[in-house]
Amino acid sequence: MDSFDEIAFGQRLREVRGGMSRAEFAKKLGVTPLTVSKYESGERIPSVGFLYDVATMFGVNPNRLLLPQNAQVSEVAQLKVEPDEALLLDKYRKSEHKAIIQSVATLAAAVQLTNIEKGR
Repeated sequence: MDSFDEIAFGQRLREVRGGMSRAEFAKKLGVTPLTVSKYESGERIPSVGFLYDVATMFGVNPNRLLLPQNAQVSEVAQLKVEPDEALLLDKYRKSEHKAIIQSVATLAAAVQLTNIEKGR
């Protein structure tokens, strides 16, 4: 098994940051610009919490950040989660049962409306 490649991770993190300044990116993620700099340069390995935040805030599959580009990933791990699905999953993980039921009802209504508009 290959070990974690900090330099490659840093390059992929810079790709995610894109044209955003390091300071702006850091602020969105609740870390300092120095921390982001150390992640990007490979001087520091990110925490699981940081990886989760990048994945959820920027819609990035964590495998894209962590694994070599030629790594084989299971089909399930490659699924893209839409923002509304991520919101439901987040609410589920926080056990907000009432909010989950309301969100599912809202999502079901949106799907039904979409189907009506498409003539199904």
